[in-house]
Amino acid sequence: MLRFSKLVVVLISTGMLLTACISPKSTPPNAQPVSQSSVNPASQPNNIVSPVATSYVVDNLIEIETINETTEENHQRSYIQIRGLKNQAIENKINKQIEDLYRQMLVYASGEKVVPYRGAAAIATPDTEVDYSYLSISSDFNSNQVLSVVASLSGAYKNPEVHFANFSMVETLNFNLVTGDTFGLQQVFADDVNELEIANEAILAYLKRRSLTPDFDFDYYANFELIAPFRGIKPDQKFYLTNHGVNLVIDYDNPEFHVGLSHVTVTIPYYEYVAITERFIDREYGTDSIYTQDSSSVQRKRFLNDFQHEVKRENLSYEKNGVQWYVTTGYPPNISNELVEFIHKLKVQKENEVTIESHTESPMYAELNLYAFRMGPYVNISYHLYYAIDDKPLWQEKNYVFTHNGQRIELEDLFVEGYDYRGVMQKHMLQSINNYGMSINIDTVDLEDISFTINDTHVSFATSAYTTYQNEVGMTPIHFSVSYEEFGFEFLKLFSMQ
Repeated sequence: MLRFSKLVVVLISTGMLLTACISPKSTPPNAQPVSQSSVNPASQPNNIVSPVATSYVVDNLIEIETINETTEENHQRSYIQIRGLKNQAIENKINKQIEDLYRQMLVYASGEKVVPYRGAAAIATPDTEVDYSYLSISSDFNSNQVLSVVASLSGAYKNPEVHFANFSMVETLNFNLVTGDTFGLQQVFADDVNELEIANEAILAYLKRRSLTPDFDFDYYANFELIAPFRGIKPDQKFYLTNHGVNLVIDYDNPEFHVGLSHVTVTIPYYEYVAITERFIDREYGTDSIYTQDSSSVQRKRFLNDFQHEVKRENLSYEKNGVQWYVTTGYPPNISNELVEFIHKLKVQKENEVTIESHTESPMYAELNLYAFRMGPYVNISYHLYYAIDDKPLWQEKNYVFTHNGQRIELEDLFVEGYDYRGVMQKHMLQSINNYGMSINIDTVDLEDISFTINDTHVSFATSAYTTYQNEVGMTPIHFSVSYEEFGFEFLKLFSMQ
């Protein structure tokens, strides 16, 4: 408790420092400008004004090859190379930088150099044996002519005093595939916002959440404390892109934080300030002009997850009309009041349904999970209801999809008129039935009663509850999914609906 109180005091003082030192489009004291040696200003469109709407991205038409250099079971080694750019010089330039980063990280993986964290020298020297290590370079974002590459190293030093000392470190490269240049945090955001201030606020908010949340929610990062006044990150802050946000990497390059021998990732969601479409898509030649692969008719699109730092949650346990209820509700704070009201009405509706059934047969308990999550411009709302009547378990599940302004989306709204989406759905439902050994006859399934959710690369479906296995007492829904690519992007309307 003392540690938490101390941290809250530090956070308050840090917030005052941040307010005093950082103003819109200002730079934190002592910050050094980003080196522009690898950034071609002419290739970066200017005057991008917020708000910007990036609900989906287009996958890059490149192949990613994994080079495995593992020779010992306890020491895994791999990195990637890309293939498929028309400009071979740019492709070679990118591949060289990726391999160079891999070679630079090898000296830490082998123990030739000690990881550059505060206090690491007291635990290990270049003569200390590395018990195990895992070094991998992979791509965490590969869309919109941007490639974010992450080099991840984890391992453990053998140390007689502490037995094993675990460590991890991350390095990143963010490439513009049109030019082969790397880019900094400034290029990710619209030009009329202060990206450093947005990042600083995200870091402070993360510290505050840790101070108010039990330790078990953050087990992976045992250490993350502010030990010196926080004057804000510098323009060359380490980061990488993912499909759910911009990840800031807090580690040995941020000495005002204590992170042990590891790192912490703070995510900035893709809200109206991030310009990954406006900044990087080659508008003169189109999104497929830089690739050897011809894709003039079809673009592989995916929705971006709306990463939520905070979700409004409620856990209730109560008895009502002879039923013992366990209810969990969760939804992001940025959905409309109408959708929040819809969730509350669903709760009452399910309570009444189970109560009506209990007039003749008494359920022992009922567990209801209600939750909502945003996916691109859509909001998915789902409920899962489990209850038992005379020891017979029953499972209900239903999904609802809305636009951000509360308009309900039905299944037929997703497709162009005349497209036979039901045939594709039946094919995948039959595969699911066969894969799980279900005894249900597909002809008995009512396709009109199937609900769905919108996901990043596919639509997920759930049927009504059926007795799906022979001699099974209870009833469960059938689950299956279909990718957007299999439906055919040319037959989908959901990427153009807002």
